[in-house]
Amino acid sequence: MKYVSINDTKNHISRPLRRVTAGAKIVIARRGVPIAKLIPLPPSEQRQVGLDTGRFTVPDSFNHPSDEDGKDHTDL
Repeated sequence: MKYVSINDTKNHISRPLRRVTAGAKIVIARRGVPIAKLIPLPPSEQRQVGLDTGRFTVPDSFNHPSDEDGKDHTDL
């Protein structure tokens, strides 16, 4: 596990993030004392598009804002 100082992390955050993206674990230290750990996140599952198709209907007025007075306020 690699240790980096707060100052190095602050000035060059992309460097440890590149290593973490590659799978490394990084400890951030203040004056040699570990205070935080950067670890890679587990891969996320891809969301499937269209799972809710047919479960609801978007009203035609959705993109046409109106006030309670019934007037069209699209010029706002």
